[in-house]
Amino acid sequence: MTKQAWKTIVARGRELVSADRGETRFELGDLALEVAPMGEGHGRTGSMETLSEYAEEIGIAIETLDVYRKVSAAWPEVIRITSASWSLHQIFMGQPDRAELIQAEWTAATARKLVQSRRPKKLGIRRDDKWWEAEKTALQHLRKWNESRLNGVSAAEAARRLELLREKIEIEERIAQELETRSYIRPL
Repeated sequence: MTKQAWKTIVARGRELVSADRGETRFELGDLALEVAPMGEGHGRTGSMETLSEYAEEIGIAIETLDVYRKVSAAWPEVIRITSASWSLHQIFMGQPDRAELIQAEWTAATARKLVQSRRPKKLGIRRDDKWWEAEKTALQHLRKWNESRLNGVSAAEAARRLELLREKIEIEERIAQELETRSYIRPL
């Protein structure tokens, strides 16, 4: 990019930041894309340094400008719905069929609910669950086995330990469920 082009983009960016209107977000995002394009598949291109410099020049937080850039990348000008707010575009930007989903009359809350309802349901495994801990421990055992094959622990032994660990957790869960069930049953 030439110095003159940079100066022009910086000047326009400053105008938009000082205007501080909702409709300027797309234009700021488009300028950010021009200065620091997204990589193939939105991968890293090393342009964050340039984006950071641009954000500083125009007086906006880089995190904010990066969000504007990502929304603009997800919604090229030809598929933007001009009657829909920028916020709706932001909410739908991760949806593969976003152009068919967005409707100008929707509220942000309605749009968020729709997007959340389309997310795959979690399996119910949380980091504090015993299964998570068992898997983590098993992985640690497998890593130790892999790192120190010389201490005599075979792959079969590591698999056996993993199975014992799983059995132990299953037994503990059954006992906990039984105790919980018993605590609800009160003698007459």
